[in-house]
Amino acid sequence: MIVRAVDVPSWVNLPLSPELRAKVSSPDLFGAGVAPGGCADATLYSRFVNAGLGQLRCLTQFNTVTPEEPRLRMLQQQAVAAFSANEASQWQHAIEQAEGEGTSFIAMPHHCAIGTKG
Repeated sequence: MIVRAVDVPSWVNLPLSPELRAKVSSPDLFGAGVAPGGCADATLYSRFVNAGLGQLRCLTQFNTVTPEEPRLRMLQQQAVAAFSANEASQWQHAIEQAEGEGTSFIAMPHHCAIGTKG
């Protein structure tokens, strides 16, 4: 099973100030809410144990979103909504710089677990 990890920071490969990088690294920036009883965090692992699954393999994995994917632009715009005007300007400048270098991406965290019954 793979679930998004709202308890792990995303990684944004942009030249940002330490203050803006800290804000961007917050798991809340790109994460969305979780339905009651849902799972989008490390409780996935204990849920596997509590379900009686054995031979567990648990890990955190990142899905990298690159400029070739329309989703990158959506995530970049989603971030702007949480920024002040100065932060938004810095963000846009950093995106332009990274895209010019070909180094722009956002890595989104996911929790992964594999287990067997019996």
